[in-house]
Amino acid sequence: MEIEIIKIQSQPDPLDSTREFGIFLKKIHSTIHLLHWYAGNHNVHIILGDLYESLDGLFDKLQEEIIGTSLIQNAVFPGFSFNLDLNTEQFKGSPEDILNSYKKVNNSIQEILTSLEFNNYITSVKSGLNNTKEDIISTFNKTNYLLSMISF
Repeated sequence: MEIEIIKIQSQPDPLDSTREFGIFLKKIHSTIHLLHWYAGNHNVHIILGDLYESLDGLFDKLQEEIIGTSLIQNAVFPGFSFNLDLNTEQFKGSPEDILNSYKKVNNSIQEILTSLEFNNYITSVKSGLNNTKEDIISTFNKTNYLLSMISF
């Protein structure tokens, strides 16, 4: 008598990519908070603090819209490659060093939000995702402008 072991492959959870994106958003948010705390320049501290506070609600709204559209409309959110590691070196140094760390964070989120994959997802679902995305981009653009006005 032969016994055959059958391995049943479980289907991937369709919300896994949304969870990964949620972790990415929290890393962005946490990094901005830490940069705010350790900014050696008062103006940079205030500007990054305002950004942190603004993004709290916007990121929450974005993530909830993504989860909702994925569940209700059966839309698969794309997977992204996130390269955003946190380490203490990012939060040390001069205000210029802090701004360089901020620029990396800004570029990371802007690349994802303006990517073809993200925008294809937005157009495939009925939602307010595009408005929320544009609000986030506008908030970063305002911060970028204000930071560009600071001289060291």
